[in-house]
Amino acid sequence: MHHKQTIMKKVLTISFFLLLFWNSSAQIPPIYAGLGYNFGRSPLIAFNDFIELYNQDPHKTDNYVFPHGFDKMHWLTGVCFSGGIYLTKSTALELSFSRKFNHTFAYYDPANNPTYLRVDIGIGVATIESALLFPTKYDKLTNSPSIGFAMRKNYYFDR
Repeated sequence: MHHKQTIMKKVLTISFFLLLFWNSSAQIPPIYAGLGYNFGRSPLIAFNDFIELYNQDPHKTDNYVFPHGFDKMHWLTGVCFSGGIYLTKSTALELSFSRKFNHTFAYYDPANNPTYLRVDIGIGVATIESALLFPTKYDKLTNSPSIGFAMRKNYYFDR
């Protein structure tokens, strides 16, 4: 699986720089690239159910119970990259990548003990999308209905 991720990162990086540094002229359609920050609210039902079960029977490490349990999560935030090329005045081809994540932690911090124990868990979503856009301009606003394909990967981590 790691090998596929490495290949995908290389393809995205090369595609991004090709789109970014493409020399546009009258014969070559204009290109665009974007970098942004995105956020989304989600119920994260399965993840929050896990947190609730974990907090009901806290994990023990070295015979310490974590009195400060995990918080539930509802927001994922992260970065997004996109690049595209206009094929005609009314169609464009776009490739975009976004990665959103969040984490929470539980800890044991005894008042008279220098030992501080902490466990982090998180959830993330990585998405790669390609789309054929049909932009329509309305003064300064552009609406772009599209037909596309998205690949999404959810991942969990703990530290």
